[in-house]
Amino acid sequence: MGHLNSLWSIDLNEVGKLESGVSERTQNPEWVQYNLEGKKSNALWPNPVANHTSVVFKDKMYLFGGSSGMCENEDLYAYDLNNNSWSKINSKPKNNDERNVVVSRDEHSAVVLHDSMVIFGGFS
Repeated sequence: MGHLNSLWSIDLNEVGKLESGVSERTQNPEWVQYNLEGKKSNALWPNPVANHTSVVFKDKMYLFGGSSGMCENEDLYAYDLNNNSWSKINSKPKNNDERNVVVSRDEHSAVVLHDSMVIFGGFS
């Protein structure tokens, strides 16, 4: 199948209700694919990627790193969960010092700490 750039969601409230036995639903929660077909031609759409990280902060999901075969993703993207749209985040090195540039990486971890996305480890 190869690398993918599709976006899916599942209602975690419904999953939690099923796990706790509270739900009276007769069906299990469903995976829903976001309809982004019209946005794929947009240059701001991330390429298919694997081994990346994503975090959610406020109303956006941020995607960083990963790779598509031999091509590494060194960009940061934001997906607006309310407007169903991607944007590329242009970042710069701290104090414009090129030694402070984060390198592209695979299989790292990421968390949100206060107002920051913190990444750790991985390989380049």
